[in-house]
Amino acid sequence: MLIFKEVNALKKYLDEAKKSGKSIGFVPTMGALHAGHMALVKASNRDNDITMSSIFVNPRQFNEQSDFDGYPIQIEADVAKLESENCNILFLPPVEEIYPTTSYEKPTFDFDGLDRLMEGEFRPGHFVGVGEVIKRFLDILTFDRMYLGEKDYQQVQIIKSVIRQFDYAVEVVTVPTEREDNGLAMSSRNLLLTPEAREEAGVIYKSLRWLKEEFKYDSLDDMLNTAKEKINASEHLEVEYLTAADANTLQDLNDGEKTSIVICTAVWANKVRLIDNIVIEG
Repeated sequence: MLIFKEVNALKKYLDEAKKSGKSIGFVPTMGALHAGHMALVKASNRDNDITMSSIFVNPRQFNEQSDFDGYPIQIEADVAKLESENCNILFLPPVEEIYPTTSYEKPTFDFDGLDRLMEGEFRPGHFVGVGEVIKRFLDILTFDRMYLGEKDYQQVQIIKSVIRQFDYAVEVVTVPTEREDNGLAMSSRNLLLTPEAREEAGVIYKSLRWLKEEFKYDSLDDMLNTAKEKINASEHLEVEYLTAADANTLQDLNDGEKTSIVICTAVWANKVRLIDNIVIEG
């Protein structure tokens, strides 16, 4: 696996690969890799001649400095995992390569309110930071497809919006969420959980599955409240939000209109924030 830390050297390599007719898949990450990331690498290997991943802990998408400072870093282990899945390229840039002080101009986005819902409501400015780093990747790197996990459902919609707004010729490929044995969605943040909280957190997905299996449009509000109670009954868990939205637009549901629904949640497990979702087809 080739490791690049400088934009210009990587861009030259990718441009030459494209000239030779090779397709390139891109898996952006913030490191602390797990089986969910590896599923993205496998999907890219399936679809492309070259798979490129990145590890960059983007400071602009963190609302709290302490959250950024505490984000798990394990570069050696990450490199080994990527090599084991035959990832071809790792982009491992310092902050100044992504946000150069002399030449970088901060973009302006129009997310049509998508950045203020759910995650955006509780993490103001977060999705602007996500948009910034993704647009930067799209500007400085050459690739055909970007691979994203379904766990970050709202973030996927934000990234698709960036691609539409600036008319990039890149396909977004989403990959189902990988889960631990108890159903907890795999996340780099799981490394920060206590054993007790990690075990209890399995109730998050169990509650989402219950909502899907027992779903009735007419009793949705009551069902959401019951699901919250199921999660909050755990000693170390507290629901920040649990909400239903149109699966395609993430807008509020219209009374009486039957549509596909996504139920999204954020749950605090002590001081660790976990997110998950489930789609209910209309």
